[in-house]
Amino acid sequence: MLRRLTVAMVLALVALGAAASIASASSREVEIVSQGEPPATVPKHVHYFTTIQAAVDATTHGAWVLIEPGVYDEEVKVTKPHAGIFIRGMEPPTP
Repeated sequence: MLRRLTVAMVLALVALGAAASIASASSREVEIVSQGEPPATVPKHVHYFTTIQAAVDATTHGAWVLIEPGVYDEEVKVTKPHAGIFIRGMEPPTP
């Protein structure tokens, strides 16, 4: 439970710090984390992963990691080679 809360807090802080909009990501790599199957047709700069860490590990500077709603029980580390990425949940939290 504490790990999930920590991941949620880190993701919230990263999302708040992201000044660029998702629209600016159109020409950059986009890594999507999903617990379901990817769609049949995926744009060429979009990749699907089942864990947040795998998506982060596949990034380069300026890439986006978009996380679909779900529970991801994992510890995520963003190391120096992956600095400058944007991590954001795809659905805003409900009050």
